[in-house]
Amino acid sequence: MISSIIAALVFAPKTSIALSLMPSEPLNEESYLAAVRDELRMGVEADYVNVKWSDFENETAFNPKALNDQLGIAKLLGGKIVICIKPIDTSVKSVPVALQNKPFDDPQMIHQWETMLQQVIPLLPKNVEAISLGNEVDIYLGNHPDEVAGYLSLVKSTRTFLRGAGLKIPVGVITTFDGLQRKPELVKQIQANFDVTMMTYYPMGPTFEVLPMSAVASHFDSMLAVAGTKPFMLTEIGCPAGEPNKSSEDIQSDFVKAVFGQLEKHSANVTFANFFLQGDYHPQMVDMFEQYYQLKDEKFRSYLSTIGLKQANGKPRKAYFEFKKQLRAWNGD
Repeated sequence: MISSIIAALVFAPKTSIALSLMPSEPLNEESYLAAVRDELRMGVEADYVNVKWSDFENETAFNPKALNDQLGIAKLLGGKIVICIKPIDTSVKSVPVALQNKPFDDPQMIHQWETMLQQVIPLLPKNVEAISLGNEVDIYLGNHPDEVAGYLSLVKSTRTFLRGAGLKIPVGVITTFDGLQRKPELVKQIQANFDVTMMTYYPMGPTFEVLPMSAVASHFDSMLAVAGTKPFMLTEIGCPAGEPNKSSEDIQSDFVKAVFGQLEKHSANVTFANFFLQGDYHPQMVDMFEQYYQLKDEKFRSYLSTIGLKQANGKPRKAYFEFKKQLRAWNGD
């Protein structure tokens, strides 16, 4: 009896920990390689790969470069890969230009979507553990409630299509922690009938202000309640350090520590956790995101500019050292 308990404790699966790559300035081949080496030295092994559908095909030609570039980095890191193909990316309908005005369940939309996926499947390595069919989709669907039924019809039929094409890995859709607080019924509706529950988690309210760290445990409880008995994956976990977000380096570091504590507590349920982001977005990238999301706001800009474990110039924040410490302990080093 005692030996079986010890064996269960020793061989119990632990959450796979990933860290989204973001090289320091200047962006070039050497900075990318340095960022990968940094993650390898820390012991990061898993990776989260995400590509917009519109990156595959803006017209009709299929171009796998965006996917292959990310899979190349994932191969260097090794370990588990979670992939997201995005017809919706947060607040944006990220489909090819010719389909922008088509409903998600339009026959042309479905045909082109499945044709694209048919070409993606052979590119996926064997260590892909799950696939998501959209990123933070509750944001877009909350703003376009008339498109909920069409989108859910598309992704539910896609799950059947993927099974028929021989892809046996779990299929899910990514929603947000913030959406769970504001529109819980929509999030639950989206998450129903999939193999795995996937969410992004930033401890912030709708105005991009950081919530008390004492609430992290209850945040996990609310997300895991949606998952129920299904595996749960966190595809983005992040906390800005910016003062406009009512945060600081100390708060960001405390958040990293608190999340690892919750992962330890719930490791049997949380199979994948991707921390976001290795380094801050560079100013030009922040400008691009403001335009992409059509959102100009001081707190939004601060969130994007201080979300990294390092500053854009490569200087580590306190959260960087806390992440390294926690990951070493997680890996048993």
